[in-house]
Amino acid sequence: METSQAPLTDAEIARSASRGAVSSISRTGAVLVLQTASSLVVARILEPRSYGVFGLALTLVGSVRYLGDLGVTYRLAVLRRVDDEDLRRGLTIGLTTAMVGALLISSIWQVLPLVQSGPPGSRYVAPVIALTLVINSPAGPATAVLYRRLAFRTVATGSLLSSLGLFVVQIPLLFAGLGIWALVVAYVASTVINVSYLLIAAHGLPMPALRGVSMSFIRLSLPYQAPLIAQAVVGLIVSVLVASLLGAKGVGLLSWSPILATPILSVVLTLEAIAAPSLARMLRDDGNQYHQATQVVLLTLAALAATAAGAYIGLVPSIVRLIFGVRWLPAAGAVQMALAGVVPMSLVLGCASIVSSQDRPGARIKSSLAAGAAAGAFTVPLTLAAGVTGAATVAYVICPIVEVLVLAPHAHARLGHLALRIARVALPLAALSLALERGVASPAYLAAAVLIAAVAGTGVLAIAERELVRSLWRQIRPRPSASR
Repeated sequence: METSQAPLTDAEIARSASRGAVSSISRTGAVLVLQTASSLVVARILEPRSYGVFGLALTLVGSVRYLGDLGVTYRLAVLRRVDDEDLRRGLTIGLTTAMVGALLISSIWQVLPLVQSGPPGSRYVAPVIALTLVINSPAGPATAVLYRRLAFRTVATGSLLSSLGLFVVQIPLLFAGLGIWALVVAYVASTVINVSYLLIAAHGLPMPALRGVSMSFIRLSLPYQAPLIAQAVVGLIVSVLVASLLGAKGVGLLSWSPILATPILSVVLTLEAIAAPSLARMLRDDGNQYHQATQVVLLTLAALAATAAGAYIGLVPSIVRLIFGVRWLPAAGAVQMALAGVVPMSLVLGCASIVSSQDRPGARIKSSLAAGAAAGAFTVPLTLAAGVTGAATVAYVICPIVEVLVLAPHAHARLGHLALRIARVALPLAALSLALERGVASPAYLAAAVLIAAVAGTGVLAIAERELVRSLWRQIRPRPSASR
């Protein structure tokens, strides 16, 4: 397997990253259409209590999935040279943590009170979903290989096929009356599709082997995974506390509340996944335009998040009532908090891509620990004071703000400058969406309001960030041929 690549200039890397971003976002858009259609069906068929059981199972499995291969594949994405032995070690560690985690989750799940009072068959939900930990273990090394080749479109295609598989399996099973098990079976199927595609695209991986796996090897890699582990702990803390205070319905509403924020975060995560290896490649190969590129990354992520969140945050009550159903109206405030939180989260992801490209994972550990402390301190009082909205405020707003305050100095991010740029995009759009909300009385009026907000958001972003749009366009457009 190839261990290194020919050096590229910063301009070539930026061009490859920009084109990969456009292609990846187009595929992400298709994914979001499928996810939205699926979410509509789920919201109309499943009750919050059933969704709460599924959401808690995903939280538990996600907390173990974040352990992954203890950071080996994240480290592989920024190392100058990688060989088959590194991939073997990463795959071995990933398989081991997956098997141990699956057994641990299956045991803990059986004694949770929320499971005992859940719908029929709830006790088997987490054990079946936990199987995806083992199935998904080769995905990390395969993705690292593809990112080192700057094959961003390939990874995005895998996500598209996975979402398509989830949609094709889940919707018929929901209409067939399988309830929560429609979600479980579809989740397993989508994981199999994604892993299979990534392995084929990466031309396979070497077989796992214990040889060479040592504590020193793990110690060098673990800092790359530690922030994700800390984030999983934060999510687990919030979910468990909400479950104890508000029950299965409360967990269901909280798990569902990012329904409108997820499409925005999906685009931001797509760009962040491209930015980190691209910036790392710049430092390895050239580096002359590295600082300028980091500022473009931060501003791009923040501007996109602020535009989307501002355009729709005021319309949330009507969207929830008219599209998803009145049973989800108690989560409307939490949905708004999740939308507001995509702005600080975009800054967290931007700063994270910068410090990761510099091979400085320690900064992420500090920020994630600070977020965990904030979750522990604020979840109970705010949940008691404001219910699901209070819990969402902690998880989606307070924790990301704490993280970005810790990360910004390490990424040399000028938060004051970024805050002004965000405010001049988000505040006018939020005021417009609040005004539009007052006139929404039917689905037709809502569709018109959403269209107006989308057009206004595009216009405000284009006007407020003219230089950013022109800079990105220069990278995306085809270069004139030498003959000209």
